[in-house]
Amino acid sequence: MAFCTNCGQSLGSGVSFCPSCGTRVAAVPPESKIRGYKEKMFKGAEQRLKTTLQGQARSAAQKVFSKAAGEARRQAGEAISESFTSKEAVPQNPGKGVSGWIWIFLLLSIFLALLSGVSGDLAFVVTGILAYGIGRVLILSAVILLLVLARKNKPKPMNWLAKILLLGQILLLTWILYNRIMGQYFDLSALVMAALLSTDLKLLFNGNK
Repeated sequence: MAFCTNCGQSLGSGVSFCPSCGTRVAAVPPESKIRGYKEKMFKGAEQRLKTTLQGQARSAAQKVFSKAAGEARRQAGEAISESFTSKEAVPQNPGKGVSGWIWIFLLLSIFLALLSGVSGDLAFVVTGILAYGIGRVLILSAVILLLVLARKNKPKPMNWLAKILLLGQILLLTWILYNRIMGQYFDLSALVMAALLSTDLKLLFNGNK
């Protein structure tokens, strides 16, 4: 049974106005309509929830895929970079690291040793106590050659020790040639030492090219 919302008078079915106070009676929807409204609301909420969950799942899947793809690209880039680095680290011409100037250096040293032996100074050459230091020059040549030939398969056979010895030989040759020129004693051996000095300078600056 329905009642008036204003005065509380009981109302019969189908009454539009309260017989006591005249207040309009609001129409009460039938139970079937209320049930229909509830079903529509439930279906709408269910659909919205389903759409939201699908969107979130799709977004999460895209993030995971993007992250996996980025990681794969990064690892591939690192592998390619390591491959190029390893190729660059290997000498392109193994066994050919020795410059052609080192062979000229060897020939000039041998020629200087022969000239010293022919002139009767072979004993001084061996002991390294010649007045003008030719023996010391030849000893330095031998040590430099051993160092460079031992590293001939390296990309840079002329290491820092070989360059220090070359610098010492350059200073020694300069001192010998200066004394020869000042003493007006410039023979064939002095000419060979001048060529050796020029070769030393070339090796010092371009020995690894």
